[in-house]
Amino acid sequence: YFGKSAGLSDAAAEASRNARAIDPKTEALLQFAQAVVVLRGGVADTHLADVRRAGWSDADITEVVGLVAMNTLMNYVNNVAGTEVDFPQLSARARY
Repeated sequence: YFGKSAGLSDAAAEASRNARAIDPKTEALLQFAQAVVVLRGGVADTHLADVRRAGWSDADITEVVGLVAMNTLMNYVNNVAGTEVDFPQLSARARY
């Protein structure tokens, strides 16, 4: 839903749910973000090396970790509040 509202095509939105992208740099960042989520922040040095090698800076990496944390917090608050989800729910396909 959010990807489409940001202008992603259906194919690009589906690919991003699988941490995939046409652009290798973007794909590296998606895969890093997925690792942060699945491993609950316990990423390996290889995850950091891969995302840096793709051209992302430490500031970019920190921003991704912050966004993951912000979204996790938002999900927890919504779960506690019993917020009704009014858009289609999709599940991520984790590789880890």
